[in-house]
Order: sequence, then C-alpha cells, then structure tokens
Amino acid sequence: MSDEPVVGRAPGKIILFGEHAVVYGEPAIGLALSKNASATLKPGRGQVRLRLDEGINVAVSENAATPKDLVAAVLKPDLANLDVELALEFPPMSGFGSSAAIAVALIRAQDQLNGVPPRTFAVAFERALGVETVAHAKPSGVDPAICLKGGLVRFVRAGLRPQVSRLKMKLPAHLVVASAGGHGGTRQSVTRLADMKATTPKLVEQAMQTLGETARVGGQALLSGDFPTAGLAMDLANGVLSGFGLVAPAVEQGLAICRGAGALGAKMSGAGGDGGAFCALFDGVRRARRAVNLLNEAGYMAWMEPLAESSGPTSDIEPSA
Repeated sequence: MSDEPVVGRAPGKIILFGEHAVVYGEPAIGLALSKNASATLKPGRGQVRLRLDEGINVAVSENAATPKDLVAAVLKPDLANLDVELALEFPPMSGFGSSAAIAVALIRAQDQLNGVPPRTFAVAFERALGVETVAHAKPSGVDPAICLKGGLVRFVRAGLRPQVSRLKMKLPAHLVVASAGGHGGTRQSVTRLADMKATTPKLVEQAMQTLGETARVGGQALLSGDFPTAGLAMDLANGVLSGFGLVAPAVEQGLAICRGAGALGAKMSGAGGDGGAFCALFDGVRRARRAVNLLNEAGYMAWMEPLAESSGPTSDIEPSA
C-alpha cells in the first residue's frame, strides 16, 4: 500500500420534484450540487474523522447513520489499516444526500487505492445503493444516482432497473438552495408516511400521484423554459408535503423569504421533518442573489446553484439488476 493519500469526491444533491413519491414508482427530478463530499484514505489504524466546512453546524440525530457506519460498509476489513478523513461542503442530515455522497466518495477513493479502473454507471450505482442501506433501510436509489450522474437528473424506480437520464434545459435559470438545520433523520419521516398509509392508504396513494404529476409537469416546464409553470408545480408539491407534516415551520419561513424576494416557486426538499433543505426557482440572477442574502441574514445557510443546459449524455441508463 502506498503511503500517499488518495481522495475520492462526489457531489451532494437537491430534489426539485418527487421526494417520497419516488418509492411509489413516480418520477423524481434532482440536481447534483456544486458542493461536494470528499473521502481521503491513508495508511493508519482505523481512525475516522469528519470535517465540516466553516459555518456548518448540525445536531447529531439518533435516527441517522454515523460516518463510521458508512466507512465500515465500504472499506470493511481494509479499515483496520487505514485512517479516513471525510469532509463535507454542505450540511449533513439535512436533505442534501450526504450519505450517498460519502458512499460514492469512499468507493472512488477505495478504487484508486486498489487500482480499480473507473466503474460503469450501472456497477457504481449498485455498489453505492448497497452502502446506502446503512443510512436508509430501503433506499429508492435517487440520491446515489444523482451523485453519480451529475447535472440535472430524472429518476424513475421501475422495479429492479431504475431509469436514470440526464436532462437538457432550453434556457438557464437559477436555483436558490438553503438549509434550516437538520431534518431529524430520513427514517423518521419515512416511518411517519408509512403509518399514515396504513391508516388511510387511498389518501396517501392519491397524494403520491399528485407529487408524481408535479414532477412530470414541472420537469417538462423546466426543460422548455416555462419557469412560471415549473414554479407553480414546486408550490403545489410543497403544499402536499406540508399536508404530511414534513415542512417544518423554519422551512416555511425560509420559503416565504424566497417568495417575497421574487421566487417563481419554492418547496422543501428531501426527507423533511424537523428542518432540512429547501429550494426556490428564479428566472433572474439579481432576485436570486437577494434571496440568498436575506436567507443568510436570517440565519439560514443559503447559496445559488445554476440550472443550465447539460453538456453530458442524455439517453436513459438502466442499472443492471
């Protein structure tokens, strides 16, 4: 083993449409963030350290996997002879796909260490999905798919062969991304929905179909440049998710700030619960920057992500079963 450290990186993600409904076979649309997770491996004695960028402070939840759980799932026996430093440029346990990004970063670092050539998307997806079960007992796969694919991604879980495609936009737009602290753990929100489904199955199924329709309409509107319709779809999706009790008061306040700054639409993103991620769509950079400033002044962590034409392949990719 070389004494030189190896580093793997992977982006976080934000879900624009389809969280929770994706496990019911509805489409989801997400964006790989410009902020990354990284994993550095070097010879050592099994020490695992997590470093967060300045300004990130999220309370640990009993419902979330620890970084060491993810490291152990990837490295297994190799961990005894390695020291691992994980670094995050975005808040963990907040809806930005930290567990998927860490898993992919670790896998890429381990492959470098062992001289494994770059994996195909399908192989890398299956490996990352297996690691994700540590954080989410039955992950949909949308998070690692976005982390691996990059750009603006459409994901549909069709049985054992999810359909993953990278999307092209006709016109550029601006997405404001923000966090209202930790969401309390994905399992907590998933359990809440499962309990509601057991009590009122038809109501929950209809709501999931509505979320799926917002993904279809909103996604097509984004691609065609019809941003007012995309914004309307975001607002409607947020209303449905709020009805499930997944939009915390702090998130609602952040969404109101965005709408007051001129957002075309805004919604929570990810698991939801006690806080977490949210995003807002703007067709003007000045209004988007104003929203970022207002959010940061109000105590949120906010930044801008460009929504633009993808330069990558756009054909559907179906990971092998």
